Amino acid sequence: MARGEQPPPPPPLWPPRARLPRVPVRGAGVRRRARAAAALASFCGVLREKRAATAGAWLPALGLLGVLPLLGLPLVSGSCEAPQRFSTMQLHSDFISKNYFPINSSVTFVCRPGHTPSKLGRIISICQENGTWSPVSGSCKRKSCPNPEALPNGQIEVPEDILFGSQIEYFCDEGYELIGDAKRMCEVHENKVLWSGEVPFCKMITCGPPPEIPNGKHSGAHKDIFNYAETVTYSCDSSGRDGFSLIGEATIFCKQNKEWSNSPPQCKEVICKTPQVDNAVQISGFGSIHTYKDTIAFSCKDGYTLQNNDKITCEADNNWSPELPVCKKVPVPSPSEEPPVSSSPGTTITFQPEPPVSSQPGPSLPPSKEPAGPAPGIIALIAIASVAVVVGIIVAGFQHFKKKKGYCAYDQHHQLSPVQQEKGKNAEIPVSANYKACRKEGDHSEENKCVV
Repeated sequence: MARGEQPPPPPPLWPPRARLPRVPVRGAGVRRRARAAAALASFCGVLREKRAATAGAWLPALGLLGVLPLLGLPLVSGSCEAPQRFSTMQLHSDFISKNYFPINSSVTFVCRPGHTPSKLGRIISICQENGTWSPVSGSCKRKSCPNPEALPNGQIEVPEDILFGSQIEYFCDEGYELIGDAKRMCEVHENKVLWSGEVPFCKMITCGPPPEIPNGKHSGAHKDIFNYAETVTYSCDSSGRDGFSLIGEATIFCKQNKEWSNSPPQCKEVICKTPQVDNAVQISGFGSIHTYKDTIAFSCKDGYTLQNNDKITCEADNNWSPELPVCKKVPVPSPSEEPPVSSSPGTTITFQPEPPVSSQPGPSLPPSKEPAGPAPGIIALIAIASVAVVVGIIVAGFQHFKKKKGYCAYDQHHQLSPVQQEKGKNAEIPVSANYKACRKEGDHSEENKCVV
């Protein structure tokens, strides 16, 4: 080719009016691959006839030839593609690199790491004449990790199982903290499955020394470490005559979070003055000095009533709580409210109260100023009582008179019998006899049968 001339155009890829030869294939599943193989063979023949052309003319054809393998087109007819993938097993290393397998050929599967065959024997699959694979002859299952070790002062939570891929979690009892990983996985280690990490342990929770307080001390001064729930108690120093009062919680304890349950108390000098309550008498809490939480109780004098609480307490602010009691004078009832006066022993006369006056607008009856009279029953009782008193007086006088002076039983129709005359004073005299005074003591004549 002379210098400066253009190279001739490349030959056509396909001969004019050329038809692809029909290639007999087995099964409808590989017909597409057979046609592609025939097209490739025809293309190669065209290349051989035109290779006398310039070097640059057939380079595009090589590009197409390099693309065909990438399209996954088989170079031979009657084969199967690579078998499907499984999560528990994979192809044996002898078959991993292959993409196409002849009809009636077989492949072997092996279990993936962390799995083991479900039953004895090889796991295989065969390429069938229709270009598909037969069902796999076996399966794989997950391996089991060893039973986890017991956790002293704690427990282990197993959500489902201890097979490959599962997880367990560790917890400590109250008063302990977990040292190490709280969760462990069942993982592959070389050719077996084991739990990840190291076994954790539970450690007793401790607190540091509690705070010191001015003018006081606590019971744990001799220690530096305090276990969970351990307590210390504060007390105040004595200073002078009164000393200090402990304000706050005297006892605190070590909590789960390694902190003390409360802030430390205070030692403070608290003095409350003796209170003065008018018209009241102090009944408890005697003394000239009252300190924190001292209590005083009061009682009102006669004629007064208590309005507030009867007890007060000395608080940390040097004041009494609640407010001081108040004794209020009992009101004297008005004359209209005085109790009724009895007109006779054992009898009380009551009066009807005044009728209430309506507060609603409109006419109303004026209140009555005259008391209502006693009830009829009360009047009858008064009359009976009066008659009984008069009768009693008469009977008593008559008996007294009989003792001073004898009486004779004189009755024309009721004469004394000789026996009655003999008995004298002890004789029984008929009730119907008429009585008259004896003329002389011992005169028992027929006219005057006398009983002294």
